[in-house]
Amino acid sequence: MNENPNSVGEQLSFNYTNVHRPEFKSAIRGMQLITASLMLGALSLLFVVMFTLEPDSDSGPLGLGNPSVITLAGVAFGVLIAVSHFVVPGIIASAKLKQACANQFMEKDESSKQQVLIGIYRTHLIVGLALLEGAAFFNLIALMLGKNVLSWCAFCILFCFLLSSIPTRDKFSFWVQDKLREMSL
Repeated sequence: MNENPNSVGEQLSFNYTNVHRPEFKSAIRGMQLITASLMLGALSLLFVVMFTLEPDSDSGPLGLGNPSVITLAGVAFGVLIAVSHFVVPGIIASAKLKQACANQFMEKDESSKQQVLIGIYRTHLIVGLALLEGAAFFNLIALMLGKNVLSWCAFCILFCFLLSSIPTRDKFSFWVQDKLREMSL
């Protein structure tokens, strides 16, 4: 798959962004490790909650009773963060790209450009993952306190967003292509 599915106009190839180079591979591997660490943190708390959670006799084993205030707050926070996950990292990346353009980004050599873009993508990724992880933690605590299945569902959805955020060579290459195209306009 050499074409960016999110792009319009002229397609750049993988060779244009040089994602096969060792510095890209190590940067992507590092970002994958960061993502895995954040997911393992959420899974660790999930196991703690599951092993310490005792079912409430009033609401049944799945916690199907009326949700508590903490459950509703956790779900609302999860929805807010899920939306923010798509908006906030993009705003931060745009600001950093504008700052890079102000510092004569386009006049730099390829290696310098790539290092700047790796740093911006890493920041973009970590901010998005941290938002999701925080909301997932909140919903696990709400599950422990409120014992309602809504918190469990919110956690599962947030964790799926974490899983879909795992950086790959293709995602990174397409992001770099798009940002280089935006910056050249």
